[in-house]
Amino acid sequence: MNSTNPRSTVGTTTEIYDYLKLLFARIGKTYSPISGNEVKKDTVTDVLEFIKTIDLKEKLLLLAPIYLEEGRALQDKLSTLNAQGYSRIKVKDEVLRIDQAKDLTSTEDVFLVVDRIVTKDDEDFYNRLADAIQTAFFEGKGNCYIETLKDNSIRHFSNKFELDNMQFLEPNVHLFSFNNPYGACPKCEGYGDVIGIDEGSGRVIYSVGKCIEILMVEQGMNLGDSIEFFDFNVKGAYMGEKTPIWCEDMLLQ
Repeated sequence: MNSTNPRSTVGTTTEIYDYLKLLFARIGKTYSPISGNEVKKDTVTDVLEFIKTIDLKEKLLLLAPIYLEEGRALQDKLSTLNAQGYSRIKVKDEVLRIDQAKDLTSTEDVFLVVDRIVTKDDEDFYNRLADAIQTAFFEGKGNCYIETLKDNSIRHFSNKFELDNMQFLEPNVHLFSFNNPYGACPKCEGYGDVIGIDEGSGRVIYSVGKCIEILMVEQGMNLGDSIEFFDFNVKGAYMGEKTPIWCEDMLLQ
């Protein structure tokens, strides 16, 4: 760019930076620090594509985990689900009708059967299944499972941006802004400097009262002279100026 106006240079650089933030937010990929795998959200389309890879006429279960609201009993939750039109749950390896599970008290290994599926290559079938998958994501708070009854294999899907029991922030322009809470350095918070006491500098006065006491007892000064000496010498050491060697006891080394 040919310009002698520094304001034009700053403006153009800022615009380029804005475009770079948009670019990185779109092409950026997040990887788990635990497994090194890419973090992705599953969608209804992802579940449908998986089901399309399964042989025709295979029997599947569309499952959703059951989450209890705080203070709510499992039987009350099951009664509500039954009233909403759901009729079956899966307990460990057995599928039961909800009215047959009156002794259940824990949600461990308990799943809601959202739909029983027999795979086929039909557009209406996939449209209906897409609605069921969306419902499963809703009931499962973002999680659902596809179980193949032939070999009891289970595939988990999640529409949350998480992996390895960790939740991640999705790539966005704020992650690439140093002066935004999302993109700022966690130590300096985007300020560029850390405000605090550097005890390793040897310039930290740890006790004003102790300094005055050293001046009065060890150097025989009166209170007024001690305060005056402290202001001109010990404070001077704090500011980086030279001070008598014996004053170093008043500073953290």
